[in-house]
Amino acid sequence: MDRKTQTKQKILDAALTVFARDGYELASTNAIYQLAGVSKGVIFKYFKSKSDLFLAIFERELQALLQEFDSLDFNASSDPMERIEALILWKIDFANRHKEATALLSEGVSNPPKELAARIRDQLGDLNKMSIERFFGEIDMDKIKPEFSKADVLRNLQIAASGLQAVYVTGHPNFSFSEASRAECLRYMRFVYRGMEKES
Repeated sequence: MDRKTQTKQKILDAALTVFARDGYELASTNAIYQLAGVSKGVIFKYFKSKSDLFLAIFERELQALLQEFDSLDFNASSDPMERIEALILWKIDFANRHKEATALLSEGVSNPPKELAARIRDQLGDLNKMSIERFFGEIDMDKIKPEFSKADVLRNLQIAASGLQAVYVTGHPNFSFSEASRAECLRYMRFVYRGMEKES
């Protein structure tokens, strides 16, 4: 890695820490250059503005998340509940292993800086591959009660999955994953899914 690349990497790493800790609005380029151990002018040599720096680190962390997702095989089981469980537990595990990245990505997705909203939205297309709809679009509707459409099933599963992520990630930033929490996640998702299934 050449010196230019190393310097840029140091700036991005420092930006990740500062943006994750302070949020975009309160993050200071002074704090970033001090943490990176470079002069303020060096930051603006590589990034035209604070928003360009945020976008660069957002894109880097988003790609890291998607690369890890693409390396996993969630289709090992034909049971949709086991696949839902695997996806949710991976997301929780990723969030706990990458707390700063998760904080930054969460802000970029849910509350992007106004000047970056359109550019970030363009980056989010690949996240569709992690959606319940894409992941479990082949659910066998013959097993589902007639009052539920496929859209209803997928929406209910998405709401349930989002709720679990909010409880374990947003609600408990220092959460450590355990077998008990794994069992709780699966029990809850089964409860939601079974509530939509026909009685056998």
